[in-house]
Amino acid sequence: MHKWIFWMVISIIIIISAIALAGAVLYIFANFFVNFWWFSSLDLSSYFWLRPLYRYGILIVMTSLLLGIFYLNFKIALADKPSDKPSDKPSDKPSDKSPDKSPDKSPDKSPDKSQERLKPRFFKFWIFISFLLSLPVVIPVFKHWNKALFFIFGTSADPTVFKPDPIFGKNISYYLLSMPFYDLIHTGLLASVIILVILIFAIYRSRNRITKPDSAKIRPGSRANVRQKSRVEDRPPLKRRTRPESRVEGRPPLKRKARPESRMEDSRPPLKRRTRPESHMKDRPTSRSRVRPPASRLKEKPRSQVTALPQNAKNHICILIFIVAAIQIWGYVLARHKLVFTNTHLPDFFGPGYIDMHYHLPIIWAMIILFAASAISLIVKIQSQKGDRIFICFAFAFMGIWGLSNVSAIPDKIEDTFFKSNEIANESPYIGKSIASVLSAYDIENVDTREYAIDNTDDLSESPGIDNILQNVPVWERQQLYRLFNQLQGLKRYYSFPDVDVDRYNVDGIKRQVYLAARELDIKSHEEGKIWVNAHLHYTHGYGLTMISASQDKTGDMIWYIKNIFQSPRKGLEVLTPSIYYGEEDYDYAIAPNKGGEIDHLQDSISNPEGKTAIPAAYKGNGGISCQNFFKRMIFSIFFRKGWVPSTRILLSKDFTDETRFLIRRNIRERILAITPFLKLDEDPYIVLSKTGGLFWIQDAYTMSGRFPGAEYYNSDSNYIRNSIKIVVDAYNGSVKYYLSDPHDPVAKTLQRIYPGLIAELSDIEPQDLKEHMRYPKKLFEIQMRMYAKYHQTNPEDFFRGKDKWEMAKLKGKNVKPYYMTLNLLDPELREFLLLSPMSPKEKNNLSALALARCDGDNYGQIVVYNFPKESLAYGPSQISDRFDSDKVLTKELSLWSKKQNSKVVRSRMIIIPVAGTIFYIQPVYLSSTTDTGFPELKQLFVSRNGESVAMANNITDAVKILVAGLSSKEKKEESMASPMTDSSGDEASPKSEDNAASPQPEQPEVDPEKTKGSSSS
Repeated sequence: MHKWIFWMVISIIIIISAIALAGAVLYIFANFFVNFWWFSSLDLSSYFWLRPLYRYGILIVMTSLLLGIFYLNFKIALADKPSDKPSDKPSDKPSDKSPDKSPDKSPDKSPDKSQERLKPRFFKFWIFISFLLSLPVVIPVFKHWNKALFFIFGTSADPTVFKPDPIFGKNISYYLLSMPFYDLIHTGLLASVIILVILIFAIYRSRNRITKPDSAKIRPGSRANVRQKSRVEDRPPLKRRTRPESRVEGRPPLKRKARPESRMEDSRPPLKRRTRPESHMKDRPTSRSRVRPPASRLKEKPRSQVTALPQNAKNHICILIFIVAAIQIWGYVLARHKLVFTNTHLPDFFGPGYIDMHYHLPIIWAMIILFAASAISLIVKIQSQKGDRIFICFAFAFMGIWGLSNVSAIPDKIEDTFFKSNEIANESPYIGKSIASVLSAYDIENVDTREYAIDNTDDLSESPGIDNILQNVPVWERQQLYRLFNQLQGLKRYYSFPDVDVDRYNVDGIKRQVYLAARELDIKSHEEGKIWVNAHLHYTHGYGLTMISASQDKTGDMIWYIKNIFQSPRKGLEVLTPSIYYGEEDYDYAIAPNKGGEIDHLQDSISNPEGKTAIPAAYKGNGGISCQNFFKRMIFSIFFRKGWVPSTRILLSKDFTDETRFLIRRNIRERILAITPFLKLDEDPYIVLSKTGGLFWIQDAYTMSGRFPGAEYYNSDSNYIRNSIKIVVDAYNGSVKYYLSDPHDPVAKTLQRIYPGLIAELSDIEPQDLKEHMRYPKKLFEIQMRMYAKYHQTNPEDFFRGKDKWEMAKLKGKNVKPYYMTLNLLDPELREFLLLSPMSPKEKNNLSALALARCDGDNYGQIVVYNFPKESLAYGPSQISDRFDSDKVLTKELSLWSKKQNSKVVRSRMIIIPVAGTIFYIQPVYLSSTTDTGFPELKQLFVSRNGESVAMANNITDAVKILVAGLSSKEKKEESMASPMTDSSGDEASPKSEDNAASPQPEQPEVDPEKTKGSSSS
């Protein structure tokens, strides 16, 4: 019975231990399993394995390579035993060789303990030392393994697109892809090799390789030979000291044991005692005791212990010294190339200048030459035991130049003394190279510049297509539409619009600019979201989108292209897959489909007297991870655990079916970064309605670098940027596809080589119509314009003097952000989607230029800049805003609106549009409610033409008519003042009759005549 209990306890312990071990394994590998299943669901299983293979493969290869190199050096130094052979040179003294002498009877010489530690059986210790020496190189490479991949797979930049570095003529890919890796390993490699040299030298010394001279190499008659003879051969035999008779009186004589014959018949000649010359011993008392030499001579080491290295040791150490010198010289070459990143000339220009190329560069060359000469002279000294003075001279010269390179006061003094008087002429060649580098780094070297002549005399009423141009003016702003959409189109409390996007669609056969937003799920902010069943089973997705025309007016209803739950779209805008499982909201994981059903939307129900009922839905997509067995449920319960406790809801839920799938990482940015963390994402992804009826997210991704030669940095660590990759995410299935939009970018091309199959060509995009909705990113255009504002001055002298510096135009002290417009501005026959950015002179408020980025078709990415004439004034946004504030009629209306209870007046952004020699300034004015349930209301449009006249109207068309009429009356008034007109009776026409004749005709019934007369001013 006791034995049975014992075995039962043992079995229970074994079972519990096995369960605990299995649980620990599952906890450790739960993330691995889920990540593998998730990447497999996206058809990226090979990519999942490739990344860790690269990372740990580089670690293993680098460690093995360096460990093998270091260990080989130690093995060479430890392989040969120290030479203990006696000299082959015959002795000058006869030797008595006894035939009875046996090697076994020779005195036993025990080996040195320090040499015992260096025997081959201790090679494992040196393997460990070799591993430690590799760490200064391996650790940085392991931490920044992506730099190693760029170095290994790097491609050369197309020289027709990227010109070589203007300073040293090297390919741009050298700086973008190779130099970061060189900087990563140089310092650690130099430190490791220096330590290796020290250890190898210590090994040779400790193994007595430099302490045993070769007696055959001691020349006869040399000081070493004379000293050796005087100390060994000419030394007199030592005499045994005897005690005085007084001390041995009365004592029997001591009997000593006879020595062995072998010892008595020693072959060595008797040593003779050295005697000093008589002159030295004169007047000194004699003594029977031996005269001891001075203490200084007792401490003096024999000369034979500081003789030359054996040849094999010399060769080994010289090779290592050569490698150290090569690595250090390589570092100086890198420092030479890094002159292209000189920032000492800012804010004037970036890159090397006259002093850098005529002072710092020669010093670097001098350090390279002197360091190489020092290393070579050291090697010669080691090999020949000569050339001490040459090595010292080169070493001191190198130290002097090195110290000179670290004194910043010297080049500053030289520059102030010799070059300040003719600074422009000296710096002009380098300023020109800096300008070229910046324009190439930010892809603004091929900007199409055009002159825009302002004409105040044109009659816009006769301009062809003026209404067609102005009907797409986006009078609504995204911030205002966000509140409007959530109040009018949210419809259900668990739906929200996290963002509003701008795009262009063909509506009724015409390309029109629209605002649209995805109706996404927002359950976390409600009480229902705290219930597990609601958060993960029922409320799983958003539904549909909302789309309005960008051009609106106060009169009439808003123009909705898509609205409400059932969409009611126009032809060509049908939403066939309205469910949104992946979006911009902070989604939690979803389990779909399930037995309980998902909340899709609400509709009227005849059978339900209360009128509303929930329509269950079931996910039918192929996204997510299928959950077909209990093992996967157990892994997911551990993956979604709270603390250390698994999610029992997942394990015990009865709502799972054979088709149930886990939908995880449903925020599109989180989803993309989980796949490609090395990409920089734009902050504004946008939703697109495809002609197939599906909804897709387009995310812009950037490739950046801080290594473009000679280019100024736009932030702390980047001076190169390209929008080279477009990412498409299916809002229903969650698929993530990468497309190369800039095939000339060497960084993106290298990523294609590193991860084959990940980034496809843009021509292969699916669905194909998504290409029509791609837009030029605002962030990229803003960065480009910030750099172009300074570097558009291609003349070095003008650039240095800063004659024509620009900046982003300002409104109320804030930069005017770029905005999208749909205009036929560049081609009257082609309506294009453009990104506009007004520019002003530095620290001025007027306009100097208007920059445009094209977004459609083959013209995608082309930048056009309209330069306004410098001899005439082009008003800026701040000046026009002040012009509106000074108008009495507009100010009166603003004061009346602001007095309304629970409301405030919001003046939106300033829209600037050049049309037919005219610059239109349009500023929408909203009346926004201060309550949470309120939404903004478009009240009026403030419009100005060239800043000469202002008007207020309900829409753009009416405002243009008012401005034309007001300008016409001004022209006629000026003509009448110049040459008075007479009526038919010969009397001069009165001003009143003239004004009445020039007053606006009542041909615009929709415009209040009183407002028309009062709101136009000149």
